[in-house]
Amino acid sequence: MRGRLLYRPACVTQPLDVNLQISNLRVTGSGVNLFTMQSARYRLLTTRFTLSVKTVRAAKDVEAATRAHFRLKTGSHNAVLAIVKPIEGPQDILLELLMEMYNGGRFQASAAANINIFVTPYEF
Repeated sequence: MRGRLLYRPACVTQPLDVNLQISNLRVTGSGVNLFTMQSARYRLLTTRFTLSVKTVRAAKDVEAATRAHFRLKTGSHNAVLAIVKPIEGPQDILLELLMEMYNGGRFQASAAANINIFVTPYEF
């Protein structure tokens, strides 16, 4: 049989899941770096990164995290996610970091990382 086979295993088409468990962090200066995502480094390849807060579940007496608690510092081919404001626990936060790659201005590929942050109320 002639034809083109498409290789699309579920692990390639699903977002990467990253789980981080933190206690009440002291955030000073430019923040605390948590995660780095990087694309291929080709001269004609440009990369666009976007960060969104998908869900936050916080105890009723705790300030829920918002997008303002995080910074996404982007370069030509990478992005660094940092916490820039203290986050109290307990709360569970789900962030999505989306990377879109363009070659010569034409869309080529994308990748997503689901970043689960579990903030405990305890200090270690």
